[in-house]
Amino acid sequence: MIEINEEILDSEVFRELRAAVLGEFDRTAFPSASFERSYSQIDWDLALFLTSALEEDGSASVQQAVMDISFGALQSATSTAENKTAAALLLERFGNWPSIALAMKRDRISEYYRRSLPLPLRLDSVAAKLEHTIQPIAGEPFLGSDFQKRFWRESGVNGWLSVSAPTSAGKSYVVKRWVIDQAVADDRAVVLYVVPTRALVDEVTKELLDEPELKSVHIHSIPWDSSLVDEGPRILVMTQERVQITLDRFRGLIPTAAFFDEAQKIGEGYRGILLEEVLQEAVRRNKSLRAVFASPMTENPEALLTRSASDEQTHAFVSPVPSVSQNLYWVNPVPRHAPKWKIERSEDGEMQTIAEVSLGEEPHPRLKRLAAIPAKLSGPDALNIVYANTPSDAETCAKQIFEYLGPEAELHDVRIQDLQDLIRKSVHSSYLLAELVARGVAFHYGNMPQPVRQGVEALYRQGLIRFLVCTSTLLEGVNLPCTNIWIMNPRRGKGNPMTAFDFWNLAGRAGRWGSEFAGNIICIGTRANGGWTNPAPTKRSSGRISFATETKVLDSKRITDFINRNGEHERGTRKDEDLEALAAHLFDAAARKESSIALRALPAAAAADVADAFELKESELIVPERVRRSHPGINPQAMQRLLEDLRTKDPDSLPLLSPHDEGAFERLVRVLARCERNLRAGFGVPGNQARLSVLLLNWMTGRPIPWLISERINYERRNNPDTFSTAKCIRGVLEDVEQVARFRAPKYLACYSDIVDVIVPPQANTPPRPDVTMMLELGVSRPTDVSLMSLGLSRTATTLISEFIADERLTTAEAVAWLSGQNLSSLGVPTMIVREVDEVLRRVELRSASKSS
Repeated sequence: MIEINEEILDSEVFRELRAAVLGEFDRTAFPSASFERSYSQIDWDLALFLTSALEEDGSASVQQAVMDISFGALQSATSTAENKTAAALLLERFGNWPSIALAMKRDRISEYYRRSLPLPLRLDSVAAKLEHTIQPIAGEPFLGSDFQKRFWRESGVNGWLSVSAPTSAGKSYVVKRWVIDQAVADDRAVVLYVVPTRALVDEVTKELLDEPELKSVHIHSIPWDSSLVDEGPRILVMTQERVQITLDRFRGLIPTAAFFDEAQKIGEGYRGILLEEVLQEAVRRNKSLRAVFASPMTENPEALLTRSASDEQTHAFVSPVPSVSQNLYWVNPVPRHAPKWKIERSEDGEMQTIAEVSLGEEPHPRLKRLAAIPAKLSGPDALNIVYANTPSDAETCAKQIFEYLGPEAELHDVRIQDLQDLIRKSVHSSYLLAELVARGVAFHYGNMPQPVRQGVEALYRQGLIRFLVCTSTLLEGVNLPCTNIWIMNPRRGKGNPMTAFDFWNLAGRAGRWGSEFAGNIICIGTRANGGWTNPAPTKRSSGRISFATETKVLDSKRITDFINRNGEHERGTRKDEDLEALAAHLFDAAARKESSIALRALPAAAAADVADAFELKESELIVPERVRRSHPGINPQAMQRLLEDLRTKDPDSLPLLSPHDEGAFERLVRVLARCERNLRAGFGVPGNQARLSVLLLNWMTGRPIPWLISERINYERRNNPDTFSTAKCIRGVLEDVEQVARFRAPKYLACYSDIVDVIVPPQANTPPRPDVTMMLELGVSRPTDVSLMSLGLSRTATTLISEFIADERLTTAEAVAWLSGQNLSSLGVPTMIVREVDEVLRRVELRSASKSS
């Protein structure tokens, strides 16, 4: 650190001024608390003068100090207009333009604030704008932060770039501009935009479709989009599963550039292994592939560069400071003084008591704390995210907050009513969410239907929903900023304590850039007997990127024992999906006569033993390589067992039938049993296989989710009256749809179909076999429905509209013409679905107009 910076930051005067500024943040965060210390009025002239004397040395401490003082001055009731202008100039030096725009939006400064400046300061302001101006190939120049400016410079001179920055650093926008430039620079461009969830696929796709520079660029989000064969540049916004299917279907597709969002997930189990497979396949097809990786708060982003075809022109860097002030608090009960709670703030990694607050009554049982504390302590204008470990916990906590808020929180707004109508018609009339949103409370988890989830997110961003209870889907990058994020003993799902890495990724939602000046991370019940499995954090920390292949291969004896048992798991043990995926990865390397990079993690002798074992076992495989490579998450030895089993059956009984064919149910039950027996596909016992077969067939034929839920409710009420629960039935169907119908079933039934094609090759003079993978992934089977979804409509919208369309085989162009001629509101379609259709038609019209001009 530069000497003058150290002198200022460590001075008693500056420390006292900064403490007073943070004290104002604390009072805003907890308006009902009684604070232990009061500060004299802040001398803003002195605070801003000392801050302006800090030299820009790139250190986190300097950037944090500038944000604290500047944001404090912009928000304070005691700072003058001149002080606020000075704060804006400080932010200009660091390229924090969204915060300046937010200050204008909130009338903290005038949009003409530079006009009152003396000439030297006006010139400095102009120089700051010029220094931070970024000129893309496509579109207008934009003002970037220090991080964005460095990203743009490094991405221009390096073929591969890996960056690590906090969630609120502005990665998404600058990456989007980079992706646009890659797409428009070459008529043959194929840009992969790889994201971890379908929710992000939809969010990013819509953003790109709205970009005027991309009107002549094809944007695809599903592998079955008929325009994938059209000429011209294209962007594929997909999960790694969808990218893998697309690359398998279109062997001549050559990616020219790729962006991997949430790239640290390359270390997470079998999906991480698949992500690495997708990256390696892209590199095989194009050794000159340009690639960018983005990860939050990682200390070794350079690890991702090891998969490059060349060590030249690669670069990695870390930007450690978020672009908003983030305050870490602990809230704990005062021993023997219930219902009093004390509030602590993190200062230099130490927790310091700052205030006390009374809840009126102590929440019992202890789990109610997660609802009671946010409901009672949150400010009236704050947007709150409450983290829950499971969907069931999320629903319970949201209902508790609803009750704490009381009838006085009822909202009478047509937008709430429209959302309630959508919820009841697209999920079920008894879905708890419809009741909760009336008081500005909602829950949010990954299995919810897309339009409902997006409807909740929209009203949350508009401030109508103030309490949003979320599960770990919030870790997947969905853009939901908040004022406060409330956390109590966090886990990822059932029984998996949250790592510090995931905690800070989650906490990054507090105070999103351009939406808030500051965000608050509030940990509940962290002291003794508070119930935290891992110690609650006292300061920001980062994690390390690792590859799932390398982590899993470290137990080299286990992997070689596994394949020496021909891929059979030890008796009495659960199936290890990660082990299966690693085996498939290493078998592929052996088939290609390549050495897997993952083996570098082992000593040379152990690596050689593993390679030799896989080479020997690979020579015993008779499943064709093209089939194995189409299903990288399944061990080829399991495929071989399935192949040998099916060869003992009547060939006519093997192919999957269309869900509309007679006998489809009986056939599917038998197929699920074969997959379970040979692939351990997770379809359960025979009774469960029959239940899933009913669900899968109805899902593929386009049955709406409310119908599926009603059928499950009727079945459970009739057969299990003592344990019946409507809420449990609804969650069960939603989970089966997302985890089985859209993930597990496509994975294993696609493999089954390819094995059947080996035994009974399709004949040129027979009808094509049904694309069950597509039907399961999309949840529809009619060509008309596929066309509707190719336009960007959700499955919910498609099934609600499709029942009014007689023609089974509309193309996308014909589907657009049909939609354009309808009055959907008169057909009883929910208002929010009508808006979704209008948005799709608007984008189609804009892109058509651009192409014709």
